[in-house]
This record gives sequence, C-alpha cells and structure tokens, in this order.
Amino acid sequence: MVDNKDNVQNTNKFKQIYTDSVKLEILKILQEEGTCSLGHIIQKMKLSNVTGPEHILELRNIGLVEKTGNPPTFQLNKEKYQEFLKHFTANQR
Repeated sequence: MVDNKDNVQNTNKFKQIYTDSVKLEILKILQEEGTCSLGHIIQKMKLSNVTGPEHILELRNIGLVEKTGNPPTFQLNKEKYQEFLKHFTANQR
C-alpha cells in the first residue's frame, strides 16, 4: 500500500515538472552537461538569483536533482530521472 501511495505522489510531482518549461530546461542542461553550478544554470537560462535556486530546490525536493561538492554543484539523480522520463513519455501519448 505504501508503494502505491509513493507512486501516486511521484506521479503528481512529476506532472508538476513536465508542465514547467523552466524545470524541464534545467533537467535538459544537467542531462547534457552533467554536473553544473547553480551560477552556470542561472546564467545559461537567464534566470534571476531568486527564481533559479527556487527551481533547483523544487527539483531536489522531488529527488530529480542532487547537490554535490563544495562549492555546491548539481547533477541529475539518474535513477529518479529515468523514472521521470518513463512518466513523461507515458503522458505524452
């Protein structure tokens, strides 16, 4: 029963992501470039210093993005990202 509840929660969280073009672009950047600093993501996407961290934090809270290193950098959680892609692909049909 817990697994079903977790799946429903993940599905709802993923739906929020694949309707948000900014978050999708952040995921695309991380998928293409690997590990990136927040500053690099903000600069590349021309985000503000307020909204950039908010988007990254939401992606981290869902588990799609991981924080690494010092100074901090960000990368995809590959397992969670694959799960997201499955949901994303299924909902594009």
